[in-house]
Amino acid sequence: MDFVNLTNRANFLYNADGRIERTIMRNNIGKEISSLLVLNYNYDFNGLRIYKSKDDLKENKKKTYYFRGANGRVLAELDEKGNITTYYYMGNKKIMKKDVKGSHYYYYDILGSPVLITDYAGNIENKYKYGPYGNIIKATEKYENKDGYTGHEYEHSIDLHYAKARYLDQRIGRWMS
Repeated sequence: MDFVNLTNRANFLYNADGRIERTIMRNNIGKEISSLLVLNYNYDFNGLRIYKSKDDLKENKKKTYYFRGANGRVLAELDEKGNITTYYYMGNKKIMKKDVKGSHYYYYDILGSPVLITDYAGNIENKYKYGPYGNIIKATEKYENKDGYTGHEYEHSIDLHYAKARYLDQRIGRWMS
């Protein structure tokens, strides 16, 4: 397992299978570290992420477990006590997400990237426009959305797309693992 420093603010620790196991993000003000964020990941035997913990080393710790269907898509997210916090309604793509904030309906482009998310009444909550490799050219968000380019999970904390066992850096158009 080796740490790889790709930027001045992120270090990635890879496991023996080449998957990101830990990410350490830091924001510096001069030579002082103003904030620190540690993300840990675990994977199943197929290389799909089943667990993520997020710790800012203050009092904000969050653990998320992922329940996946046969096709590898996330069907539900659970907290550390096993309670379902988010449930996803699926067809070939995610149709609706239900969480504590309500129901959210997804609309996609031809590549499968979400371009519009509405509430139950049809009011626009989130809107996206993508460039090559998933760069978000324009976004309007009322809440944080995990779905990104081609329908894969967008990891806001590290600015990468998680594509079922691989991470894509859309800024440079390259796979990270």
